[in-house]
Amino acid sequence: MRTDVLGILDRLRAIFGTSSDATLARALGVQKTTLSSWKARNSIPYEKCVQVAEEKGVSLDWLLSGIGSMQREVLEIREQPPEYFSNPRREKLLALFDGLSEEQQLAVLAVAEEKRRLSELERKLEALSQKLNGLNRI
Repeated sequence: MRTDVLGILDRLRAIFGTSSDATLARALGVQKTTLSSWKARNSIPYEKCVQVAEEKGVSLDWLLSGIGSMQREVLEIREQPPEYFSNPRREKLLALFDGLSEEQQLAVLAVAEEKRRLSELERKLEALSQKLNGLNRI
């Protein structure tokens, strides 16, 4: 999977269902020359990628790297024991959350999902570091 600008542009084309630079540029709300500039610089504005990921509900990881699923993970509520729901901290958090506007709730969810994703990446990095340390001892 390509992780360079051309790979990202290919994934953007997949998101928007376009095949040409002209139609992709229109979908992104930029000029065709802007796409050419991104290719020449081998750089796409991160903000544009974040915007598309949020608007289209796709994984930013997938958009930028091609790794994982195209669709953003959706947090599921699984069967939980009763004490899970009677946790005072959880109740306070839910009460605060319920007092927010829909836009504010979406922002909180985005931050929580990003925190969870970063925590998972940190966990994976730690595991890789431990493997590398084990290899260095050999």
